[in-house]
Amino acid sequence: MKPETKEKIERKRDQIKEKISLAKARMKNTRQNIRINVKKKVLRLKEKRHELIERFRTKKIKTADIFTLLNAGFGILCIFFSISQHFYLAATMLIFAICCDALDGKIARWTHKTSELGKELDSLADIVSFGVAPAVFAFMQNASTVAMIIYLIFVWCGIIRLARFNIQQTHIYFYGMPITINGYLTPILFFAGLPPTFWPWVFLPLSLLMIARFKIKKIQ
Repeated sequence: MKPETKEKIERKRDQIKEKISLAKARMKNTRQNIRINVKKKVLRLKEKRHELIERFRTKKIKTADIFTLLNAGFGILCIFFSISQHFYLAATMLIFAICCDALDGKIARWTHKTSELGKELDSLADIVSFGVAPAVFAFMQNASTVAMIIYLIFVWCGIIRLARFNIQQTHIYFYGMPITINGYLTPILFFAGLPPTFWPWVFLPLSLLMIARFKIKKIQ
């Protein structure tokens, strides 16, 4: 065999070897890329699964939330009984609402289960039971035009009070009178026999106290 022919054969062998080694390297890189992509997809799926679980936990109704809903329910019943002039029943519904409001906070602390949904439910229940319900109850005692305006201001102040509480950074202190005080005072004033004329003039200072800036330390 001629030397030139041998050189050509060796060159071809070297070229084939280079191609084979390049192909192997590409295959290796491809396998690594596939593994990396699979790992990334698995991680994404795990993250999505975790997000879905967290969303479900946030939206799930907890034991404390049931008492919050009962609080709102008793507040609505107070409104119904007030309109139908069953005032003793209406006042009793407010007492039940207060009990449920106290229990939902305690249960949330005992179980260490709080959520954004629970916080929103609590605010909505409070405005129904300790804002709207006392205003309707008092309106049915004294339905004059001046009284109507005062009760409207009372509900507005209750809404402002709760909105401030929701955006408050720390809940160690209350700013202004807590709206739940209305749930205590309304039945007490009724059972004490407060004359109809005085109802609006009691609710006017309560309105101002709810939006006042003084601090009250929260009792756990």
